[in-house]
Amino acid sequence: NGKVSYYLICSDRKKDLKFTFFDKNNNFIDVKQDDCLNDKNVKRPKNHQKMMELARILSKDICHVRVDFYEINDKIYFGELTFFDSSGFGKFEPEEWDYRFGNMLKLPGRR
Repeated sequence: NGKVSYYLICSDRKKDLKFTFFDKNNNFIDVKQDDCLNDKNVKRPKNHQKMMELARILSKDICHVRVDFYEINDKIYFGELTFFDSSGFGKFEPEEWDYRFGNMLKLPGRR
């Protein structure tokens, strides 16, 4: 619904893929997804703020979506909108994050 609560940076995609999670205030979240490592020291893209702004616009009337961007040579490229990350079967460690992320989802008609 146009709010960025968490974001992740994918790095080392060609070798030792890492998913590093942050909260909306840019604080590192020590959570792993699908057995991928994370990198507490990963650098944010130069265009990070613009990406967040574009994610808010693109997700405006959608109850949940992952908005993917790439930064190549300081330019932003749109990747995709993902409605079911890992086909809905991705596991988070520690397990409490499955519930934290899941409890944020407010489906139409759900209280």
